[in-house]
Amino acid sequence: MSMRVPQKNGCYLRLCWHFSVICSVCFASLGVHASPPDINAFLLAAREGVEVLDVEESWRGMASLKPASMPLEDVELRMEFDNGGVSEGDYVVRLHPRSFSRMQAETQQWQARETMLEARYRSLLSEALRERYRQLLETMRLSRERDLQERRITLLKERISAYQSLSESQEFRFAKLLESDQDLAQARLQQMRLQRALKTQQEALRQQGVSIEEKLDDSWLKSVAGVMQAIDEMPQLDEAAQANPLLTSKLSAVQVAETQLTKQRAKQGLQFSFFDLGYDAAKENSRSYSIGLGIKIPLGTAADPGLAEARTRLNSARREQQLLQQELPQQLHMVRVELQELQQAYGLVMDRLQELDGIGDDLASSLMIYRIFEDRLQWKLEEAKIRQQILERYVDLLHLSGQLARLPLKNHLSKQDDQL
Repeated sequence: MSMRVPQKNGCYLRLCWHFSVICSVCFASLGVHASPPDINAFLLAAREGVEVLDVEESWRGMASLKPASMPLEDVELRMEFDNGGVSEGDYVVRLHPRSFSRMQAETQQWQARETMLEARYRSLLSEALRERYRQLLETMRLSRERDLQERRITLLKERISAYQSLSESQEFRFAKLLESDQDLAQARLQQMRLQRALKTQQEALRQQGVSIEEKLDDSWLKSVAGVMQAIDEMPQLDEAAQANPLLTSKLSAVQVAETQLTKQRAKQGLQFSFFDLGYDAAKENSRSYSIGLGIKIPLGTAADPGLAEARTRLNSARREQQLLQQELPQQLHMVRVELQELQQAYGLVMDRLQELDGIGDDLASSLMIYRIFEDRLQWKLEEAKIRQQILERYVDLLHLSGQLARLPLKNHLSKQDDQL
């Protein structure tokens, strides 16, 4: 339903219709065509990536590779016979013991490898989830901006009609019509670009097994205030950095390298090589028992290539871990600073939109009201852009702090943090 409002210059403005349409675009959802369950399934499919599945399989398979706890490498049984095949009654059981330090190192190495693979799995899953969040947000931004551009085109057409009905001089009308035609051409060009980008984005999502319609319901998304509240409840920078799965993986890699070095040293150190238990049943009409002990004394340990390689790997793993441990708090700090700046910019945009909402009813010229409506749309486009940036930085913060792939998985962009 429309209402024609006469103005002093003889123009008419369908005020109520335009106001209701713009409000519906600016403050309501853009259509209910993609439900949160569909989006949750899209996010959950991040677990199906080839690399993610490979690492998960290796991690799950670590249970079958747990080192044996037996203190013996093997047992050797020796019996002696003469040339006639008759037993001489000499029996020896030789036990080959395992180094205690080597056994301990193998167990610690297995535990460190399991932790490293689990952390690697969570790190890859977090990367995959972050990419899917970005794709989803980009699709929603394109859909929102495309719809706002359609509203702007409608308003520009109405403005042109208003200029054509002016009683001003022909030169004035010609100049204003030329300006409006140029604005309309630019708006149509931008709308076409957005439509092409949206189609490309939707096709990329379809190739990943999800079909998202052209208009998306964003009513389930966290508000900017909700995002900032969630950020305030997050741990401090150092604590958040320690929860990063990639850092956990690097720390475990250091432990693996340390235990490998311990194993190499255990091989090169002084150790028992065997332990004999002997029994002689035919020694001068009597029986005897004997005990033997072998000691292995390695030579030339300093030049052992295995030991040198283990040291090199340990030093490399430590450097990588220390570098990442220094970088993570800095990255987290930078993201938080960006979020604070974006929050301030978002507040200014919303203040401007609130100011524009109070302008229009008392204006004498319908053309001025058209300008106000166009201004509202421009600010709404800016609001959509900043809101997406805030949500993207929020996802980055969750990724860096290790929360994005924390089990059970959640949709961190939903108002209720729905479990996937």
